[in-house]
Amino acid sequence: GAAIVDADELLISDGGTIRRTDMSRVATYVGENLAEKVQTITSVTTLSDFTSGKIVLINSSGGAYKITLPAAANHEGEIVKLKKITAAASDNDITVDANGSETIDGSLSIILESPRSAVQLICDGSNWHVM
Repeated sequence: GAAIVDADELLISDGGTIRRTDMSRVATYVGENLAEKVQTITSVTTLSDFTSGKIVLINSSGGAYKITLPAAANHEGEIVKLKKITAAASDNDITVDANGSETIDGSLSIILESPRSAVQLICDGSNWHVM
């Protein structure tokens, strides 16, 4: 019933060989992989370095921003999460555009207006959909 600490160990299969590793190595692995999926945006951008499950944090205190999603054809089944991290009601809107003639739930774009608003989108290979 004790809390897990860095020195606690687990057994893993390393290519068929059973090895011990401690939780500090697991924490490093998780932290490094999570960092790859989190991106902070402070300007107009296209999500060209897209990774499924990506979390995009958007600071709109400096102006209104537009984010263009990647082409749907290459991302079927993939998910992106967009989060407006600014809290003031006076902060600027964030427009999320589909790529080209693609849509987001039938519209060419959606807008994150409210402070700390968020949206999670999934791709069907042709368009994006709000989850």
